[in-house]
Amino acid sequence: MIVKEYYPFSIVEDKEFVKLLKMLNPGYDLPSRKSLSTSLLSILYNEAYDKVNHIYFLVLCTQNNIGTSDNLKSELSKVIKEWGLENRVIDLCKWRHVRCFAYSLNLAVQKAIKEIQEVKEKVSGIVRHLKKSTTAVGKLKSIEQLGYSPQLVLIQDVVTRWNSTFEMLKRVLDLKIPLSTALAEINYNEYLTNNDWIIINRACELLKPFKKITTEISSEKSVLISKIVVLSKSLIKYCNKIKTEDNTCVQISNMIGVLVSEVDTRFKSLELNPLYAESTILDQRFKNYGFLHQFAFSEGKKSLINKAATVNIVNNTQASTQVNTLPNQTDGDSIWKDFDSKVVSIVQSSDPTAAFKVKLDKYLHEPLLSRREDPLVWWKLNQYVYPRL
Repeated sequence: MIVKEYYPFSIVEDKEFVKLLKMLNPGYDLPSRKSLSTSLLSILYNEAYDKVNHIYFLVLCTQNNIGTSDNLKSELSKVIKEWGLENRVIDLCKWRHVRCFAYSLNLAVQKAIKEIQEVKEKVSGIVRHLKKSTTAVGKLKSIEQLGYSPQLVLIQDVVTRWNSTFEMLKRVLDLKIPLSTALAEINYNEYLTNNDWIIINRACELLKPFKKITTEISSEKSVLISKIVVLSKSLIKYCNKIKTEDNTCVQISNMIGVLVSEVDTRFKSLELNPLYAESTILDQRFKNYGFLHQFAFSEGKKSLINKAATVNIVNNTQASTQVNTLPNQTDGDSIWKDFDSKVVSIVQSSDPTAAFKVKLDKYLHEPLLSRREDPLVWWKLNQYVYPRL
């Protein structure tokens, strides 16, 4: 009754309620208020908690499929349908989705790597065989010990991570001589041709900047969205450079074409997104220098100005100063009446947008921070200098 019907604990002390229970069951000992609050209620709470946990673990069931976005979507849809929640999840805010940069980059490079799929699968098969065969591994190590190359271990690629493919190809390239020798001595039925080695070498060169960016964003605990615009700018410039290079190898030419297309499609318009643009401007390391196009910077600046106009800041010092600068009220016959009314009109009609533009220009002329410094620390120190920003 107390839990389900919301009766107070004091019900156990109610004379008529006690009398009723004695009539129903004379041998029943009614618990006290203290027993209810300290013991019995805790037992009920723990039972309810266990039930919720049981349901929680039932929903988070394990699956054997790879944890790709499609499989996750399928599992979530299945659970939502099972619980009858199809029409319960709605979008009211219309907030734009901020994509994961690393994931988008992974998809772009994965698509480009498909252009050298034949060579990639050949290398992956060789690495898989050498890692499973103790004879082959021993042969490779013995050849490495002769001094042909540093003693390195082959790396097997992972389907969901493009950078593992890069690392596999790079490691095979580093072990070119001992690997070729070992394959010949164990009479392995698959070998890499001169053209294969050219493709591997060129692919590693092309993907090196992508690998550096992936490593950088993966090594940071949190990547500020402002950095994404700058990294995208670097990728776009790099792709514009490589697309003009002459390549006699068809696979590499196709790979470059896909890289250029994917980077352009996925990242070129990021700086036109107000959220990305504003964040880049407000990052003391980048500001207007982080943009690929001046137009994107101008639009981001306009967006900041419009938003700043809606920000209300209470500044007691400024308010008191403003009040003190207003002329003292005079009677209607004062010779200062006309002058005072004009001054009041000018002071009260001061444009906050115009004042903010001045502040924003002042901020943009501040010296840039070093790329390795933390812009959030700078803003902590300067929050009162640029309160609207």
